[in-house]
Amino acid sequence: MSELNPPITKTDITTLTSFEINQIQVKLNTSAQVLIYLKAGDNIVASDMILIEGADYANWGSDDQYIVNFINNYLRTKYS
Repeated sequence: MSELNPPITKTDITTLTSFEINQIQVKLNTSAQVLIYLKAGDNIVASDMILIEGADYANWGSDDQYIVNFINNYLRTKYS
């Protein structure tokens, strides 16, 4: 392998248009880990593992739309 000297920084810009919840692992009364796929159009461009715990987990209750909204807000905060 040959090293670049000096190193080159490559920057990509991707417009994320949706996410897909792939897997949820729950530790009852404690937390949940949600694996999501980030999509640009129909293409999966990345994945992310989101930990929901504490008050955020306690607020989940029985409404699964809460998780979708939580992830949406998480992504907006992370990528804005």
